[in-house]
Amino acid sequence: MKLSKSPLLSVKNLVKYFPIRRGVFSRVKGFVKAVDDISFDISNGETLGLVGESGCGKTTAGRTILRLIDPTSGTITFEGNDITKLTQKNLRPLRKKFQIIFQDPYSSLNPRMTIRSILSEALLYHSIVEKTLVDREIFRLLDVVGLQKFHADRYPHEFSGGQRQRIGIARALSVKPKMIICDEATSALDVSVQAQIINLLKDLQTEFGLTYLFISHDLSLVEYISDKIAVMYNGKIVEMGESTNIYNHPKHAYTKKLVASLPNKIFDYL
Repeated sequence: MKLSKSPLLSVKNLVKYFPIRRGVFSRVKGFVKAVDDISFDISNGETLGLVGESGCGKTTAGRTILRLIDPTSGTITFEGNDITKLTQKNLRPLRKKFQIIFQDPYSSLNPRMTIRSILSEALLYHSIVEKTLVDREIFRLLDVVGLQKFHADRYPHEFSGGQRQRIGIARALSVKPKMIICDEATSALDVSVQAQIINLLKDLQTEFGLTYLFISHDLSLVEYISDKIAVMYNGKIVEMGESTNIYNHPKHAYTKKLVASLPNKIFDYL
């Protein structure tokens, strides 16, 4: 889905290195180049798929963009504002504008809190609604992601994996974001449930005009949901373009390898 050509997010020459320390004094002996000079833009209402095998740096890229970890160098511009050097305090007003959906929905939900408490925490922290209107907003969010009102008083362990991911999506939506980073958001789910979540994400994008950075190791899944695809290998983007072109006419040797190895059967369910 494309609503505008103006970039909502612009990433330029982003680098994230992790030091390798050895010896008694923990001296730096080298660096792991997790993200090594990557650049891309994402327009309003667009989905960019970031695809690559485990360890290629795509998850680190996503978390660096969100400033969950600090970049080594490069710039991250969101809505025209360079957020690279902002303090965590100054980032707080922006946090509600870009959210993340994690790979493992169970580990990202507090097992001691009901769904009502999990969602109300986000609503109240970011002052989305007045306290008297919290329950109404929680029920609305649950309905949007295909859950029922009575689910609000249950705990995370009482749900299936697919239902927990719907709760994760509801939590992300609760702060009315403009952009969501989906970090392997379906990889822990059965194929049929993956299809349900992917279709839900597409429906929500249409309804709310959301922008996605969709991170996955599954090229066929990425091609289905994305407008553009960036292929990541050893910390670098080795190929980028329109999703159908990348999928049907890959140019880089690594992309060709990804296409050739596709066993995915998710299209049987979509």
